[in-house]
Amino acid sequence: ADPSSVPAETIAAAVRAGLEEHRVTLMQAPVSANESATVVELRRLVREKGAQHAHANQKLDNLHARFEALRDNHDKAVTQLQELNRLLREERAKTSRLEQEALLRSVRADELGELRAQLDAEKHARRLLDEDNRQLLARALSETDSTELGAL
Repeated sequence: ADPSSVPAETIAAAVRAGLEEHRVTLMQAPVSANESATVVELRRLVREKGAQHAHANQKLDNLHARFEALRDNHDKAVTQLQELNRLLREERAKTSRLEQEALLRSVRADELGELRAQLDAEKHARRLLDEDNRQLLARALSETDSTELGAL
């Protein structure tokens, strides 16, 4: 396989596994009497560095887990925010529509008030005309009756 196509994490994991395997092999090898103090010191250093490496890996794993949790929380918060924004837009549109309907009702109520006032004025004018007609009819009838009486 082409080394450039292998992910860096895979390569790093393989190197760590190889180093760990080599460290375990070195640590398990018995110390012979003719080994020098340098080899003993090197083994001690390998143990210390291995412990530091394990601690650093644990910290890295913890940080990675925290990062994943934070990313998940962030994604959830963004999703909730998008949903709230959608609901807010819907509510604003509904409010705008209701305000327009209320304005239209107000205009229609004003028009209705004007039409009622006109109707009342027309009814009053009709009553006055009816009264005038009755008076004219009564006068005409009384003049006719007096003319007829005078002719007799």
